[in-house]
Amino acid sequence: MAFRTAVSGVLITTLLALSSAAHAADDLLQQIKSRGVLRVCEISYTPYNVKDPMTNEWSGINVDVAKAIAGKLNVRMENVDATFATVIPSLQTGKCDISAGATYITPERSQQALFSIPDAEDSKTAVVPKSSPATSIADLDKSGAVISVRAGSGEETLAKQLFRHATVRPTTSDAAQPHLMEVATGRADATIAGYTGAYVFIGRNPNLNLKLLQNIKLQPTPFALMMPLGQPSLQAFVNGVIAQLQKSGQMTAIVARYMPAQHASQ
Repeated sequence: MAFRTAVSGVLITTLLALSSAAHAADDLLQQIKSRGVLRVCEISYTPYNVKDPMTNEWSGINVDVAKAIAGKLNVRMENVDATFATVIPSLQTGKCDISAGATYITPERSQQALFSIPDAEDSKTAVVPKSSPATSIADLDKSGAVISVRAGSGEETLAKQLFRHATVRPTTSDAAQPHLMEVATGRADATIAGYTGAYVFIGRNPNLNLKLLQNIKLQPTPFALMMPLGQPSLQAFVNGVIAQLQKSGQMTAIVARYMPAQHASQ
C-alpha cells in the first residue's frame, strides 16, 4: 500500500509538472504584455520591409502589420534586424517575438516555427542584366554561370532545384536586395528573386540595367508572419489582428501605401 501511494504521489507530481511546463510554454503573449515591448524581426524585402540607411528606421507593408499588432497589445514595438538565414534561430532563442519578414509558408519552416494566416502572396522570378541574351531558365543553366540568391530563402531552395550546371551562390548580407546587386555589378549572371521585390527594385533603380527574365512567375506561395513553436496564444492573437485588418479594408490601404499601382493591378 505504501509503495502504491508513493507511486501515485510520483505520478501526480509528474503530471502536475508536465501540466505546468505545457502551460508555461505558451506564455510569450503574456511576457510581451508584461514587458511592454513587442520585439519584431525585420528582413529587408521591398515593399514589405524596407530599412532607411540614413535613419535605420523600418517601413513597409509587413512593418505596418506588426505596428498594428503592437498597437492592439498596447505595447511598444522594437525592430530587430535579421536575414532569412537567421530569422528562425532568432525566434527560437528569444531574440525576437515574431518575424514580420515576408516569408513563404513552407512545410520545412512549419516544423521550426508557427505561421500566422497569410497576409500576402508572391512568386519567384529570374533577373538578368538588360544585355543578357537569355530568354529562359535553361539558357542560364550553363557551366561557369553564377546564380546569386539570398541564403536561407525560398529562392535559394528553388535555384538549387532549377540549376544543375550553373553555380548557385548564396549571399548572406542583410542589405537591401544584395542578390540583385550581385547581378548589377557583374559578380553573377542572374538571380532567382522574389517577384514583387525585384519588380519594385528594378523600377526604382533603372541605372542598374536589370530586367526580369521574360516576366516569369514561379511557385506562387503565401507570405505570413512567424512566431516560435509552442506559442498558440500569440499565434491566435496575431491571426485575429491580421483578419481584422483584412476584413476592415485596412490591409488594402496598407498595401496601396507601399505597392506600386501598376504592380498591384497585375
